Amino acid sequence: MNVVKSSLLTSEKNLRRSWISRKLIRQMCIVAEEIKIPTRIERGPTDILKAIASTVGTDYTAPHYRYHDDPWLIPYTLNEKRDYLLAKDAGRNAARFILENHPHLFTKNRITADPPVNAYLPRVQYNRDNVTVELLDNLIRNFQVTDATDVYELLVGKNSDVPDNLVLGLLELLAFYSEDEPVTAENIESRKMLPDVRTWNSGGLAEKLYSRLRTPETRLAMLLGFARHNQPMRTLQVWGEIEANGDTVPIEGFNAFLSSVSIEDATKLKAEITSVLTKVRDLGLQPNPDTLVSCLSAVARTATKHKGNYSACCDLSLAIMAEFKTIGVEPSLGAFHQLLEIFYTKTSRERPLIIKDILDYLEGKEMWPAQCLQDFDFFLRAMEV
Repeated sequence: MNVVKSSLLTSEKNLRRSWISRKLIRQMCIVAEEIKIPTRIERGPTDILKAIASTVGTDYTAPHYRYHDDPWLIPYTLNEKRDYLLAKDAGRNAARFILENHPHLFTKNRITADPPVNAYLPRVQYNRDNVTVELLDNLIRNFQVTDATDVYELLVGKNSDVPDNLVLGLLELLAFYSEDEPVTAENIESRKMLPDVRTWNSGGLAEKLYSRLRTPETRLAMLLGFARHNQPMRTLQVWGEIEANGDTVPIEGFNAFLSSVSIEDATKLKAEITSVLTKVRDLGLQPNPDTLVSCLSAVARTATKHKGNYSACCDLSLAIMAEFKTIGVEPSLGAFHQLLEIFYTKTSRERPLIIKDILDYLEGKEMWPAQCLQDFDFFLRAMEV
């Protein structure tokens, strides 16, 4: 009898378990039917690294990642940091020189990268046989100044026909960079440690191309190049050629001319700026924040000529600010930097309180992104004041 009862109980438990398992399976099937695949979220290449980094606190007392994590090698003063970055850049340049001039030494022990990193490969040695017009076009589009110059000279040497539009593109590239390599992620830190002195490569290929191809586009390219590299006299000379030929000039050309104007008398400067801005209005061009900065830079240059210009230049700068405000041009930090240069010039001992008005105006305003390079100089000049 006991055996029969135990068998009945066992069978009942088994039935209950099978019923429960079937119920669970049905529920799982119902849940499975309700699962929805979420919409794919676009992820950046560094999102995983950011997620991992978020799990670790930031040590704000640690040195910058560019320095060695060694107390004896970490630079602390500005001069030590400058020497460190310049020495590191010099070592990188030496390694690049060996790689480019002796590539056969690295054919067997070079690390294979997939995909290959072109920046770490030796420079291609160009000759008369492997240069083409298409190659020159590709180099210009990739802003490779030195290689584009070499390829163009080889094409000219073998009497190849280079289209005028390609010559114009090369001239614009050379004029913008003054035939120097552009700033990259590798040399930007060392460039910051050196004085920012932009010099023009006089007698270089850019001037030869300009002599060969004198068109409105080439005159505009040279105007912008001279103004960018602090060549006021040559900028004014090209501006005279543009006016003599009646070329159509965009607002960037007027900005370049205004930034190069250098007049000792404040009254004559006011007349010149008024004449240029009137011409801009008549041509239907819209001034931008760079136009305001260019006008104020001309006023600042006049204010430093002699003490007699101080009061007139201060009044002229405020009038220019008010005029641009009426046409809807908001001043950038670069404009306020030029105001500080005018009101706190070394030729005057006066210390007005315009810095307080500027800071009150900027409080709570979003000034990023920067609109001109001089925006980055405002806070440094403000701290000096």
